[in-house]
Amino acid sequence: MPLLSLLDLGHLPGTGKLIRYITCLALGWLTARSIYRLWFHPLRRIPGPKLAAVTHLYELYFDAIKGGRYLWEIERLHEKYGPVVRINPREVHIKDSDFFHVIYGGGRRDRDPKWFINEMLPTSLVTTVSHDHHKLRRHIVSGFFSKLSVIRLDEMIRDKVRTLLRRLDQARISRTPVELHSALNALTSDIISEYMYGESLGYLDSDLASSTNTVAHGALSSIRWLHYVRGFPSVLRLLRAVPTNLLRGDQSLVGPFLRVFQLTRDKATECLATTGSSDGHGKREKTIFSAMVAGDVPPQEKSFERLTVESVAILIAGTDTTARTAAVAIFHLAHNPAILKALRTELLKVFPVSVDNVPWSKRDVSASQLEKLPYLTAIIQESIRVTHPVILRSARVAAEPVMYKDIVIPPGTPMSQSVHFVCMDPKVFPSPETFNPERWIQAAANGVNLTKYLAAFGTGHRSCLGIHLAYAELYHVIAAFACSFEWELHETGLEDVQTTRDFQLAVPESGSLAIKIGLTGTVRWL
Repeated sequence: MPLLSLLDLGHLPGTGKLIRYITCLALGWLTARSIYRLWFHPLRRIPGPKLAAVTHLYELYFDAIKGGRYLWEIERLHEKYGPVVRINPREVHIKDSDFFHVIYGGGRRDRDPKWFINEMLPTSLVTTVSHDHHKLRRHIVSGFFSKLSVIRLDEMIRDKVRTLLRRLDQARISRTPVELHSALNALTSDIISEYMYGESLGYLDSDLASSTNTVAHGALSSIRWLHYVRGFPSVLRLLRAVPTNLLRGDQSLVGPFLRVFQLTRDKATECLATTGSSDGHGKREKTIFSAMVAGDVPPQEKSFERLTVESVAILIAGTDTTARTAAVAIFHLAHNPAILKALRTELLKVFPVSVDNVPWSKRDVSASQLEKLPYLTAIIQESIRVTHPVILRSARVAAEPVMYKDIVIPPGTPMSQSVHFVCMDPKVFPSPETFNPERWIQAAANGVNLTKYLAAFGTGHRSCLGIHLAYAELYHVIAAFACSFEWELHETGLEDVQTTRDFQLAVPESGSLAIKIGLTGTVRWL
């Protein structure tokens, strides 16, 4: 037999024998593992392709070689095998919008300990595996993201939006097209960094291009390479160990992402020097960072490494996702003039024209007032739905068996459901590709709670920490835009905002979100 002939090592020199012996062991191990995964693994009865059950290379092919396409292969697999599919050797995907809350909100759920993002942000809240440990870490900062805390933050948000409006007006006067995603990243970066450290990073005062925004550029550059290492998460650990100065000239691969870590290290050093110690008793106004180093925080949660990693996670999460959603919303307002007209009519009715025609930027309107407007709220909900910016699967693990109809998912199994399938479910949202705020108005009138299917923020104990801040920013940005400028799309079409790739963030066919607009005039408060 060919395999047994490999064991005849007598005629080989020492090195050759060793190589042949190692090859035999490797082949034997791979064969035994494949047999186990196909016929003895706890997931052996879960339907799915045999190749996906045997190796992660099946998934890696669609994500790394074909460029973020595995999500759509999963959709094809569901069409073939049903609502429950084994999508890799250890993970089960359930495609059922009504089951989303069971996976993510159903009691105690640990995060998948082998999730590849764990290696990128190893001590952050978002990657904390244990339910109890996550609860402790979330408690440290959750007070800053409560509804009441965000209301107190309203004036700062409005001030940043006013600065953005001034910058955009300069572009209008100079007739310079604006890349909206980059401009809004500057806004959200400055808001979250000021909340984090007590002072903003100042991106609104510089070039609004994303390449000058360390946080946004780091996040956006990472999506271009992260899917290549999805199957080899330990590579991320090695990359984080590379000194930043060695990658100073790298503007396209890992350099921009690692510079976010360097930024947070520098800011942590500065903040700790200002406080004088890590007990949180300093001269700085209370910030998220000060809460992270407060005296009642366990010492192991205040290590310098954890402070920098958690800061990276908060800055990135607080920057791109909201900016991306707002940019897509403004695109659709330009693409659907009737929707923009209806929005302006609602705003005019609630905030009528003043005698001296004061522009929107000088009017004292809070997010609490804006969130009472049903049509504006519907536009924001629809924008979140069609954008659902964080698209990557984030599996949960239950300690007990989970039942889906007559299928038993064994305890300890990573279970997932992409938010894309919930937000774009035609059974819940007919014609899901169509931007239609009216669907939310009609559902509310009929007593239907569509918001439970707005899965972009997650659900349960691990839902998005910054949901109230994101909504406040969206209310202010969209209302301010609608009441300040006339604009038209510039070299941008529907194909530039429709999701066709999963690069951790939802991206169009081009691989990045780029929405260019030309500001053609101002709205003197309607």
